[in-house]
Amino acid sequence: MKVLVTGCAGWLGRNLIPALEAAGHEVRGVDVVGTERPGDVVRDLCEEGVLTDVMEGVEVVVHTAAIHPWKPYTDTQYLDNNIKPTYHVLKTAVAKGVRRVVYTSSIAAVGYGWAVEELPLVEWAPARPDDLYGATKWFGEVFCESFSRRHDLETVCLRPPGFMPRPPLELGRLLLGAFSHVIDVVAAHVAAVAAPMPTRHEAFWCTNALPYTPADAPALRTDPASVVERYWPGVPAWFEARGQRVGPVPVLYDLSRAREILGWTPQYTFDAWWEEYAHEL
Repeated sequence: MKVLVTGCAGWLGRNLIPALEAAGHEVRGVDVVGTERPGDVVRDLCEEGVLTDVMEGVEVVVHTAAIHPWKPYTDTQYLDNNIKPTYHVLKTAVAKGVRRVVYTSSIAAVGYGWAVEELPLVEWAPARPDDLYGATKWFGEVFCESFSRRHDLETVCLRPPGFMPRPPLELGRLLLGAFSHVIDVVAAHVAAVAAPMPTRHEAFWCTNALPYTPADAPALRTDPASVVERYWPGVPAWFEARGQRVGPVPVLYDLSRAREILGWTPQYTFDAWWEEYAHEL
């Protein structure tokens, strides 16, 4: 299929494009900054109408372009860069006859203030974003649902956790929670491009796979090391000896729909990290 990736110069976009091409898709990219990849174009998606020519002949748009709280931004920057471009992408997709838009949302769209009795969290839980970033991601999902309901357009919203590059030791500690490796987030997006959907608007968690159960939820907030010790004996002390402390895990996510509908299961879990790095650190 012909696929357009917005945010092609970003961490997700530049990892996603080769994976899409390896899956047999013809891919073009668009970003506010240029890349060295032939065929990518420079556009400011905050401006209306700039995607009309770029979407010519495109069947699926993967909208990854956004700003994120791992860098400091103003409220105006969040509103301008996360809300306007999503609306413009969806509006142009309808006008150009695009079949599907895959939208990179976030677990922040639904928020973190959940009672332990409500875990593991399912995708249709009501949104309770905790900050402006989360709210902008939720508004993006609202736009997706609205366009799918009113037009002949499929929308798939993917909700990853953090997945930006981290030093190996920090990455391992974070993988004891919901943090993900970019290869798994990429794989979820590749699956979402082509997987048949039961409805015209769907949302999926794409977090790291964890062995914890709802019975673990209270201690994961107050004494996470004790829970990690039960599943991986000696691991909390191993991290402590290297200056890293196991952090709280506030939310557990039910990944069953992603497995069943997307056919996606995260591969780079803590166990994979441990096998790769533990003997080196």
